[in-house]
Amino acid sequence: AGPRAIRVTREYRAVAGLTAAPGAVWDRRWRILGPAPEGAEVRALGPGGLGMLENPRGSGLPHATLIASPALWSGARLVAAPVAGSGDSWHAEPVFDATSFIPAIFAH
Repeated sequence: AGPRAIRVTREYRAVAGLTAAPGAVWDRRWRILGPAPEGAEVRALGPGGLGMLENPRGSGLPHATLIASPALWSGARLVAAPVAGSGDSWHAEPVFDATSFIPAIFAH
């Protein structure tokens, strides 16, 4: 986001306990797609996961955005954090587009 941009970021506390199966919608906002190991689940990256990244600042996104972003976990092992740029064979898809985002804000 530049000097004339507004960044809307989910609070980590709001997603800290959420889980979903890979490929399912997580937090009503994201779908994480890629080759999932058996038993893997989508959870927030969190501060612990951010610390596991090789280059936590590589995405250029703010800390608050990254810790609340979806990541793929296998137990305590971080498999992928696509929003943070970690996990080449994984990607995160928003389940809404820009035209549906603004009305969603005003609906709450």
